[in-house]
Amino acid sequence: MLKGITLFLFLLTGIAYGQKTVKTRLIEKDTFATGKTKTIYVTKIKETGKYGIHTYQKTTEKKIVRYREDGTKVYEQYILTKIGVDAVPCTELIFEQKDYHANGKLKSELKIECDCHKVWYREYNEKGQLLNKSFSLIKRYW
Repeated sequence: MLKGITLFLFLLTGIAYGQKTVKTRLIEKDTFATGKTKTIYVTKIKETGKYGIHTYQKTTEKKIVRYREDGTKVYEQYILTKIGVDAVPCTELIFEQKDYHANGKLKSELKIECDCHKVWYREYNEKGQLLNKSFSLIKRYW
């Protein structure tokens, strides 16, 4: 009997979550005076349709790519944030940034997880060879 009630509540909760999810996708472009693409912003938002203390969740994914006038990348960023009841204790789950040299080769990479809990950094020369790398871990007690 208890298993049947638990299964019913699990299915009811799953159906309620599925019906309330709202997804939004936004793409914006910024251009130079010449008409070439300068920056592209892509934002994806997934959230529960109705706000509730015990049910609200919001996940936001952002991708930003910046270009030089000759078409090579200056940098690209990826940011993933999540808030809500079932979210992990941190808000910014992932932040990644890649910078590029004028010749198009990777200049540096930065990856941050869980509000600076883990940080990776790598730096490259103009030929693409690794110059420096570091990793840091901050212990949290909550």
